[in-house]
Amino acid sequence: MVACDAQYRFTFVDGGAFGKEGDAGVFSRSKFGAELLQGCLPPLPCAPLPGTEVLTPHVFVADEAFPQKINLMRPYPGSQQLSHDQKVYNYRHSRARRIIENSFGILAARWRIMGKEMECSEDTAEEVTKACIVLHNFLAKGDQDLPEESRYIPPGMADRDGAPGEWRRIVEGDTNLTRTRRITAARATQDGMAVREIFKEYFQTDEGRLEWQDQHVRRGTLHNVGIEFN
Repeated sequence: MVACDAQYRFTFVDGGAFGKEGDAGVFSRSKFGAELLQGCLPPLPCAPLPGTEVLTPHVFVADEAFPQKINLMRPYPGSQQLSHDQKVYNYRHSRARRIIENSFGILAARWRIMGKEMECSEDTAEEVTKACIVLHNFLAKGDQDLPEESRYIPPGMADRDGAPGEWRRIVEGDTNLTRTRRITAARATQDGMAVREIFKEYFQTDEGRLEWQDQHVRRGTLHNVGIEFN
């Protein structure tokens, strides 16, 4: 179970769970997940949405396997009955979630030991995975000081507005990456839904909208799937 920032660097890692376990269960049993869900983590101060004075909490973006909380956003459930504004929110939510999928993909493409089952003990496999992630973060952080052709994450490695990233070609055929869509029955909190409504409305304003978002929604290009290591 991991979280990442906008530069494809992992900010939280909790390893050791079995691949068959549901994402929400693994998350709730991890120390970070339990403290986040129980409100034990020191909250960051609310910040205004860009171009407005509307204050919102800082949130993590997750898929529909996770519960809706004031600091944890999931997409609106369903598809046929959603309003246009809700579909726009889901599209924008999906764009944000694509960062973690790219982070996993780049990690697997750069560290090829991640592409198949490791022939070692579970403890060793966990340590190898953590070592790869530390090296991934170190090299990704140094990219800003390097010319494009020498970067750990060069242009084109990650997905860009419909164009698949180069990492997808590299990991094609790997046996250790699977797409998942495990659903949880966890109920959304009222405060969490209220925060999601604020984001939904912001994406319809001049300050928050993307000029192509309506076109994507009409084409139905929403992708709410994830990628994980087994």
